[in-house]
Amino acid sequence: MDKFFSICFKKVMTSSDINIGRLPGQSGESGSHHIFLLCYLAALGAFPSFVNDLYLPTLPQMRIDFHASRSTVQLGLSFVMIGLGFGELLWGPLSDRIGRRPVLFMSLTLFMIASAASVFSPAITFFIICRLFQGLGASGAIMLSRTIPADEYQGMQLAKFMALIGAINGIAPVSGPLVGGFLATSIGWRGIFVLLTCVGAVMLLLGLRMRETLVPAKRKTGSLIQLMGEFAPLLRNRHFMVHVMLKSAALGVLFSYISAGPFIVQEHYGLSPLQFGLIFGLNALAIVLGSVVCLRFSTMKRAAVTGAAGMVAFAITEAVAIAFIDSLLLFEALIIPMLFFSGLVFASANTLAMSEGKVSAGSASAILGLGGYIFGFIVSPLVGLGNILRSTSIALVVCALIALYYAWRSFLLPKMPVQP
Repeated sequence: MDKFFSICFKKVMTSSDINIGRLPGQSGESGSHHIFLLCYLAALGAFPSFVNDLYLPTLPQMRIDFHASRSTVQLGLSFVMIGLGFGELLWGPLSDRIGRRPVLFMSLTLFMIASAASVFSPAITFFIICRLFQGLGASGAIMLSRTIPADEYQGMQLAKFMALIGAINGIAPVSGPLVGGFLATSIGWRGIFVLLTCVGAVMLLLGLRMRETLVPAKRKTGSLIQLMGEFAPLLRNRHFMVHVMLKSAALGVLFSYISAGPFIVQEHYGLSPLQFGLIFGLNALAIVLGSVVCLRFSTMKRAAVTGAAGMVAFAITEAVAIAFIDSLLLFEALIIPMLFFSGLVFASANTLAMSEGKVSAGSASAILGLGGYIFGFIVSPLVGLGNILRSTSIALVVCALIALYYAWRSFLLPKMPVQP
């Protein structure tokens, strides 16, 4: 396996305009360290899958255990998204000031504590609060998975490295629901959160091997409050915010499906948690393939427009199909290509946004993360209202149309000069 990743790493990073066999500044380190760094960053980027996908198959059972409504149980998804989004507003500037490693250790520790506390939830309210802090902790890991590559690369180098990370961390969303479906019938949702606590501990121990990528000379000075002020120029940066909105709307499409999927597949169509895990894993694989195909486009903007247009086409087709044909096979046949096109948008929007905000990478990553989770917070409970098939189709179409609007705006933007 180590040899396989080594071959993949060298093939991608030496292709086209990239002629390097190792990360900048690491000339004295072994090739195995480069492979470790690549896989570790991929694992950090997979934390949304860790905190959501593993327990998705247990949502219907949690509804029974807590004697709660479907929308109330889905608030567990909404509140973790609040934590994931707003947590980056803290960790991003803090990492720009004190470095990446301290933030890594603090955020993973918080994630472990919140995951362990959720195991002992006596009521749905306590569980939802634990989810908020779990998201706050996980957000640091996610932010660093985008920030550390931006410390090291720019332009197409950054695009290819991010795409390779996306391909590897695709293992989590593919395997997460499948593992969660299997565990749902054996150890239940409490056992899954014990597992998440262990995942946090392992990532914390492996993080000891991580070197600091933000040297002291490049760190921001001033108090944390002053550093928060760096959000203002980024929010005024039209190029950056167009790409933030592009990815955020695309994530709205994904979160609509994630929130409604367990109830549609298990309650409406009567499948088991394990069967849901298999279906969700197949859908996640479509996102991974879309992220990889993104590299075949001549520019990231073309990939974004193509991805957004594809999302709109299949979201509208799905809405029409849901209105007239009640078929799981047709539902999935349209969801898979829609998520494939969303993968194109995720990879291209990440690269475009982080290239624009490279000077303040931590803060840029925080805003990029927050936008998507705001969409997720809004759509998660909404898709559970009324007829879940109809409300989900509406959310998919609206979010896809917003993404297409910003993809076209991105395409029309003049090319920005490369920052030194």
